[in-house]
Amino acid sequence: MNKVIAADPNFALGQAGLCRAEFQQYRVTREADLLKQAEAACNKALSLDAYLAPPYVTLARMSAMTGHTALAMTQAKKALALDPRSAEAYGAEAEVYSAEGRDADAIAAVQKANDLAPDDWRWPVLLGAYYYNDGRLADAATQYQNAVRISPDNALALGDLGLADMQLDRLSDAQGSLEESAQLEPTFRAYSALAEIYKAESDYQKAIENSKKALELNPAYYMAWGNLGAAYLRAPDGRNEAIKNYMKAIDLAEAERKQSPQDSELLALLGAYYATIGDAPHAQPLLRQAVTLDPNSADVLYIAGDGYELLHERDLAIPLIAKALALGYHYAEFEHEPELAALRQDPNFKKALQAAQQKHLLDSKNKNG
Repeated sequence: MNKVIAADPNFALGQAGLCRAEFQQYRVTREADLLKQAEAACNKALSLDAYLAPPYVTLARMSAMTGHTALAMTQAKKALALDPRSAEAYGAEAEVYSAEGRDADAIAAVQKANDLAPDDWRWPVLLGAYYYNDGRLADAATQYQNAVRISPDNALALGDLGLADMQLDRLSDAQGSLEESAQLEPTFRAYSALAEIYKAESDYQKAIENSKKALELNPAYYMAWGNLGAAYLRAPDGRNEAIKNYMKAIDLAEAERKQSPQDSELLALLGAYYATIGDAPHAQPLLRQAVTLDPNSADVLYIAGDGYELLHERDLAIPLIAKALALGYHYAEFEHEPELAALRQDPNFKKALQAAQQKHLLDSKNKNG
């Protein structure tokens, strides 16, 4: 793409392609400069041809990812107005709905993308992701299997299938899919997931080895350092190494926060990292902010609850984790977390979980009429 742009910098479609490629690379590496470069390429493409849908698609995805959902929706709708048959535009719209917490609308939008392009493996993968996030793990696994049928050597689809099987506590199946995914395409994601499986199996040495492989592939990503820290934390005599890795994760996450100050999951993770090293003054406001920004995100609630438990504030941890599980957070992962062992046995937690599940069921009935 860079060669095309170099040959003709005023080629609008080339600039649009560059914008998309740089954004995709940013999503993998989290290098802040790539986000700025992607935005510049999109704006250049639109300055050359204001009637192109693809730049609006990428801009919508960028805006949704950085928490600017109102702008993102305007950009997605503009893309659809320019090209009503664009599966890509419906995919972007789905991402915006997802960022707004409108899961049913996100699923409907990606289903339209799938209907428009039934041979494109990306749409069952995205649909599977929404099911996965909604706690519908069996449905997610089915969609990932569909994607693998469309594209048998697809490392991403195999990796997603492995993640779904892992949360379904089918660890052997999960390990097979993830190892195949890593052989096809060694990625941060595959190695990180394999590390999680080994942690669940209490094989902390292999968890550390796979976390290091993930880190080598993505050394600028704060979560890579946090994951390695978590692997060391559970290993015998690993706390000192764990703290070193958590400190590096904190430095990188703080830098990322300047780019995405309202990214609730980033804030929750950063708060949990501070909690892990015992820094309550930094952890507490971040955890509160994350929950306030996204009070119905199962991921955010679970991470924040985990952070509060690490801070020995179980009265705050219990309702958050209970609500996260009621919203669909993966119970198998919860069952494997050693730092939550005491919370799992707390009678107050069991009562809170039952109440949260009943409330969620009632809210779902009211929402669906």
